[in-house]
Amino acid sequence: MSELEETQRERDQYYSDVQYWRERALAAEAENAAMDQERSRYRLEAMKLAAHVERLSDLECALSGAYKGTEEYDDKLHALRRAIDDGPETSLARRDALTKIEALSWVAGKLPCGVDITARYIANRLEELRRQAEGEQS
Repeated sequence: MSELEETQRERDQYYSDVQYWRERALAAEAENAAMDQERSRYRLEAMKLAAHVERLSDLECALSGAYKGTEEYDDKLHALRRAIDDGPETSLARRDALTKIEALSWVAGKLPCGVDITARYIANRLEELRRQAEGEQS
């Protein structure tokens, strides 16, 4: 084999090796993307479950403070049953809406007098979020 042929063979082997490692890298990237997507799904599910447990715990605590046989007790028991039926996704949406309400309420309280357009926007947005949270709750 001539020196030229040997050089071409080595070059072809290098190209083959580069192609092999490029394919391996692409496969690893695809696997990492799939794992990231799976982790995101698990994180979202964990957030939903955490919000649901928090909501059910709050309702259970409120129920334990009411006297059995009273209208207050019946209302709280109904709210607890509804929360159980709603499921974790609704609890997360409700928690997120309540967080936004809290943040916007804080901002609205910090606005100076005379900032009418912004205040009206925040008031409208707060009302919308409250309706969403109550709708998710009831």
